[in-house]
Amino acid sequence: NQKLNRGDSDAFCRLIDPRCTACFEITVLNSTGEAKEERGVLCSTCKSCAFCWGCIKSKRAGRVHPRTICQQRMQERRQGSLIGLDGSVPSFSVALKRQCFGEGAERVAFKFRFLDESGNFTGQRMVAKESRFVDDDGVKSSVAADYLTSKQHRYHVEFMRTQFLASVFANKYNETLREWEDHFDRKLQQPRNNPGSIRVIANQKARIQKIPRIRFLQPHIFELVDRKENKTY
Repeated sequence: NQKLNRGDSDAFCRLIDPRCTACFEITVLNSTGEAKEERGVLCSTCKSCAFCWGCIKSKRAGRVHPRTICQQRMQERRQGSLIGLDGSVPSFSVALKRQCFGEGAERVAFKFRFLDESGNFTGQRMVAKESRFVDDDGVKSSVAADYLTSKQHRYHVEFMRTQFLASVFANKYNETLREWEDHFDRKLQQPRNNPGSIRVIANQKARIQKIPRIRFLQPHIFELVDRKENKTY
């Protein structure tokens, strides 16, 4: 799972996955990246990849976690782009409605929800978007090559950066409107105001308050793993 940082930078950050890297069973149980000993352990080198005891005993863990991944995760941690779970991902099971509910010039929109352990919807309602034209038809999963190296991923990254940039300008726009409200509040508190000027200032503040504020949703990229077909989407 990837998303854009909350700061002014458009660099991506990666959420620490609490599941076993080999079999996807939940192993890390909290946002700080600590593993319960009865469930498994974290990689002692990168401290971001978890493994259950079953995969460690079967030596499957070593086959899916080469040194190159450790080096990549360590670099992400040093750069501050590897972060703990922040509540935006309540589950690692999702449901995507097959029928789209909207179609634009370049993308198709689907209803998208998280699923809890019982298979019920959980978390907020979301919208999943896919390109109408860019399609990898599933990427064969291997040690280092997955959806994050695909054409679809590169396509979505550009849209996410565009949306992030739009969000930066929207925040500046909203801040300007707040500054105007504060300006009229200060004028209303001036002791020399007469009733006529107070009404004018109050009307000006009311006009500012009626102007809609703009907010963009924070975009995420979800990598979906099909274990039966050994593909990622």
